[in-house]
Amino acid sequence: MVAVQVNDAALQSLRSVVDVSMFIRTRQERSFIFYLGSQPGTLKINKETFIMAELEGGELRVNIQFGASREAYSVGGTRLDNGYSHLIQVFKPSS
Repeated sequence: MVAVQVNDAALQSLRSVVDVSMFIRTRQERSFIFYLGSQPGTLKINKETFIMAELEGGELRVNIQFGASREAYSVGGTRLDNGYSHLIQVFKPSS
């Protein structure tokens, strides 16, 4: 795990453009992949900003929260828990 503290301006940049890509390889059906955002529990619930990815049932699930707005996406149909390398990309273009 890597933890990096950034200033408020950098945290606000998450709201504009995000492009995270990486290779993952696992046999875990349920696991945490990454979390990028404010430290959980340190801000009021409507101020937290984050993007996180995890595996649930072997499939990719992405959760995004920008202040009071929260969204969740599942990428079904492709299981990533087969031990092979898979490229995942989370991309949010500018608004």
